[in-house]
Amino acid sequence: MLINIGIYLKSEELHRESRLLDLIRIFVRTGIRCYVCITEATDCFDQFDPQYCVVKERLKEGTLSSNGQREFIIREIDLCHKNRIGLIITDLSTILREEQEFKLPVIDLNRLLKRRESISIIAGEIIEKFSGHYPSPDRYVVIDVGTNNVLLVWALIIKGEIRVFHRASRISAMGKNMRGKRVTKAGIERVKRILRDFLLLSKYFSQNITILGTSCSRESDNISLLSDWLKERYDIEYRILSDEEEASLLGKANRNLFREFRELIIFDIGGGSTEFIYYVGERVTYQKSLRLGIRRLENLSREIRGEQKDYINKRLSMLPARLLDNPVLVGIGGTVTNISAVKKGLTFYDSAEVHKSILTRKDIDYYLQTFSRMNLQEIAELMPFEPLRANIIVSGLLVVSSIMDYFGRDYIYVSDFGIQFGILEQIASTKKRGRTL
Repeated sequence: MLINIGIYLKSEELHRESRLLDLIRIFVRTGIRCYVCITEATDCFDQFDPQYCVVKERLKEGTLSSNGQREFIIREIDLCHKNRIGLIITDLSTILREEQEFKLPVIDLNRLLKRRESISIIAGEIIEKFSGHYPSPDRYVVIDVGTNNVLLVWALIIKGEIRVFHRASRISAMGKNMRGKRVTKAGIERVKRILRDFLLLSKYFSQNITILGTSCSRESDNISLLSDWLKERYDIEYRILSDEEEASLLGKANRNLFREFRELIIFDIGGGSTEFIYYVGERVTYQKSLRLGIRRLENLSREIRGEQKDYINKRLSMLPARLLDNPVLVGIGGTVTNISAVKKGLTFYDSAEVHKSILTRKDIDYYLQTFSRMNLQEIAELMPFEPLRANIIVSGLLVVSSIMDYFGRDYIYVSDFGIQFGILEQIASTKKRGRTL
């Protein structure tokens, strides 16, 4: 799920209103998509990523007859449904009068912008109103600080079941240019900037906030630059997972989602490591974290980089290839989810479309060969939802290809559920057990 907000503007002056633009900026940085419907073309929104600030020209309210207004409302209700819009901010009196018909929270934009509070507080209160439309006392925020991405999930747990309220991903490249056991200060600062953006609104959704660190954080001697900052500024403990914990959480997040298969090998290709979990039924028969990650490959010296395939295969040889009779492979991580989205021709990333999709050997070979011939700009144009991944997607595909070769599989299933969902499964299981005691 992704939070989508509809913003309808009648007044042309509002197109250039700095407080409105700041409000949209806060939403976009949290991965919230804003559908901005305006009366005429303007360049005021060009500064925003078009993935998250979708601008459309619509009819002026003043030109509508009473019948036209009715048609307008019907059309916009349909638009909201198709685009999964969950809240509307507007200065259009037609929509304000018909809030009940939309069956969504509708906020008066003029009143909103006249308030004296800072725009960040106003943004937070909007999230409170939005989430209050879906009441639940059990709300959780889980943030995964990976070697390459920072992943955000807002979730409700209702009667022991997880319901995703919002999720977002931003590339930090924390492990870029990591040498020895030290993360660069630039990498730390990129993570801090993303966490500031994510936490600004997360605290209005829930005070139950967990922030996890994985491979890069495990290996770094100077990760205290991040953990101390989190503790001092937000009073949040930075929980660095061990290899075993990370693999276990990935299993918890995914085993029930692929229950129809008796034998599974789940693998998660990260920036610093790749985790493998072997399942027979409900039993974990083997799990291993390999120091095989996309950022790690990119950080190799130029002499070794030309032999990436051998480097990957050397790491994979640490795994038992024939432990299971006929396992199904399930891949997690940005490489497989992005390739699935590209294959489906998605303009906007949609987890529901990607999760449990299939990538074949032909798919992986095709994109590996195609992307190897393209420049970064050309690749980025095929991945509008995460263009910054363009510079590492070839290395990721090489890892996927090698894994399929190693286990002799012609296809993999794609999962869009990482370790954050393992944490949520732990919480949900505890609540289920609590009800039965």
